[in-house]
Amino acid sequence: MRSGIKQIVECIAVCIGVFLIASTPRGAIAQDAANLPYMNPELSPEQRAIDLVHRMTLEEKATQMQNNASGNGRLYSWPALPWVWKDDGQR
Repeated sequence: MRSGIKQIVECIAVCIGVFLIASTPRGAIAQDAANLPYMNPELSPEQRAIDLVHRMTLEEKATQMQNNASGNGRLYSWPALPWVWKDDGQR
């Protein structure tokens, strides 16, 4: 009987631990964006670009490769950049 109660208490303790970890606000873990390498003007543009690209999700990278590249507020705050193809007849 005691081992059954002990198992129940252990199970409850594990469930509470999992709940507490899962409910931790993600913002508490994230770094301050102003202190990230891609925002540091003292680094070279190449170093900053490499850092930014490594932080982007696959979806964000794919979006930036389209003709209607949207702005992104998660990592940077520049506006949407519509690409315009102008055919000047010179090829």
